[in-house]
Amino acid sequence: MLKLDIRQFLITFIVLIALTVISYYNYLLFHTLAEFFCILILFSVFLFTRNTQQYMKNNYLIFIGISFIFIGFFDLLHTFTYGGLSILTTYDLNLPTQLWIVARLLQAIAFLIAPFFITRRLNLRLVLICAHLLTLLLIASIFIWHIFPECFVEGSGLTLFKIISEYFISFLLVLSIFNLVRFREFFDKQILSLLVFSIIFTILSELSFTFYINVYGILNLIGHLFKIIAFVLIYKAILVAGVKNPFQLLFRDLKKTQDELLENQRSLEIKVQEAVAEVEEKNKMLLLQSRQAQLGEMISGITHQWKQPLNHISILTSALMDAWVYDEFSEELLKTKVDSILIQIKEMNTILNDFISFYSPQSDVGVFLLNEILVPIEELAGNSLAHADIKLNTAIPEEMKITGKMNELLQVFLVIINNSRDAFSDKDNAGREIMIKAFENEKEQQIIISDNAGGIAQEVLPQIFNPYYTTKGDKGTGTGLYLARIIIEKHFNGNISAHNTDRGAEFIINLRKENSELI
Repeated sequence: MLKLDIRQFLITFIVLIALTVISYYNYLLFHTLAEFFCILILFSVFLFTRNTQQYMKNNYLIFIGISFIFIGFFDLLHTFTYGGLSILTTYDLNLPTQLWIVARLLQAIAFLIAPFFITRRLNLRLVLICAHLLTLLLIASIFIWHIFPECFVEGSGLTLFKIISEYFISFLLVLSIFNLVRFREFFDKQILSLLVFSIIFTILSELSFTFYINVYGILNLIGHLFKIIAFVLIYKAILVAGVKNPFQLLFRDLKKTQDELLENQRSLEIKVQEAVAEVEEKNKMLLLQSRQAQLGEMISGITHQWKQPLNHISILTSALMDAWVYDEFSEELLKTKVDSILIQIKEMNTILNDFISFYSPQSDVGVFLLNEILVPIEELAGNSLAHADIKLNTAIPEEMKITGKMNELLQVFLVIINNSRDAFSDKDNAGREIMIKAFENEKEQQIIISDNAGGIAQEVLPQIFNPYYTTKGDKGTGTGLYLARIIIEKHFNGNISAHNTDRGAEFIINLRKENSELI
């Protein structure tokens, strides 16, 4: 809603009454004061806009402010040529009327066009060039070429062109109101109301000037009073509101930008949450695939480890069958063989429990000797390494202790060892070796796992820790080294890297000392 200060309202009302009284005693003085008052506002708005345009991001206000200098120029010429004012005395009453039409037409066009620049880039240089050219053409058409249509004929009053022009200007101003309201979200409500009411009073002023016959008549007086009211509202909207409430006018776009940034932030947060959820879902799939791969490795290991006791059981059962066939069966023989079978079954159960224990996730973080990890490595990978004629050598300090879950670090070791074993499969070299070394100082602990299998292809090396990246075709899932990296980074607060040496591939695991204990 439009809010006018009571004091400002009273001052404006008193000024209008005073000017009305003055008009009855000296209409020329009234006209001069009224016009200079409006011209002062026009020039003030221009200077205000010109000096604050780097802060005023609202292109509507910038365009209006710049246009006011040209409108004020024609209003000034109109005042100087007005009948009875001894400044420009060589012209009749048609000239000030023509200049009035030109000024009002420029004002209507400015208000009509300005809203289009709210959401578009305003090329100020181009606007100024076009405004100067238009001003020069209008001045030339009136003062030099004398081709501008007549607007006032002494004795008969306004011409048809002048009356139609006033209606046309009023029509443009009505359109400018609708155009302005379309972009109301870019304006403070009070400022928008002031601008709309300013345009309405300008329309009333134009309509008043369509009926007068005498330039000193009552309708001319009313038209100027409406014009004063219109420019007072413009003054309050652009200057007073801009000075007293700069954050509502000059920096209102800053608040809009802030709101947009907040909205973008909320949108980004939603997208981040969606991306995190997607990554978590992918990690779950990777973990599932890793578990499946581990299950396959466990079953393969169990099968390999069970071969010997199963063979032993098979021999024992065959011996019992032979004793039965050859009538050598006895209770003592049965007891002996069954005890031996039970021993083998117990061994198989121990193997199964060991595998399940090593592959089951640990719930608590603990401190363990790094050397302790060699026992499950030998049990889980020893036979497959021996079958591939690969020797596993170690050089680990006896008192080196790690804080974390041993089963998780075991999983990292097995992934790297199994990859090394696979790398040897297409090589025909003697002296195959996988080496596990460990070092520590005051700041960090370092574990190095290397082989002499010839290394990793250089173009492949940067990608080996990426998810789903594998060089094994259908035989690989591309999750092993990725999960090894995740375990080291997330659960051991360290990092893992790989490079080639002159012998083969070398994986380096660095753990921060504060994440481990030496006791």
